Amino acid sequence: MDAQEAIEIISQMTYMPGWKLRAEPAWSATDRELWVTVTYDTPDSSVAYAPTYPMILHGIGSGFYVEPDVARTADDIARQVADGLMGIHEHEMREFLRIRSEDYRAPFHPHQEAGRRAWAATGKQMAAVVFARLTLA
Repeated sequence: MDAQEAIEIISQMTYMPGWKLRAEPAWSATDRELWVTVTYDTPDSSVAYAPTYPMILHGIGSGFYVEPDVARTADDIARQVADGLMGIHEHEMREFLRIRSEDYRAPFHPHQEAGRRAWAATGKQMAAVVFARLTLA
């Protein structure tokens, strides 16, 4: 798919209230990849605000790449956008998932080294468990 066509498709997409999507060429030298900027409001995930998170951060920005070259249809572009949005939701989940009995510790916080390591380690453990269950079935 042509990059300009993909940008037009993304510009017509809507998502959750207050979430905005904007696509543009990722690199000036090529239009093979697009960068999709996502802005949204979200509660401040600081532990000081747990568990009610009354403070709202406005216009938080995140983003992801979309590759028009591998898309043939609007649905192909929509799937890439959906995958990118899931990445944003995963990031937010890792900030907000906390253990109350441990002073609201966030075991997988993506901005902390221990959280990133725990996320990677438990993912590998769970993959091994799923593989073992599938091979023993």
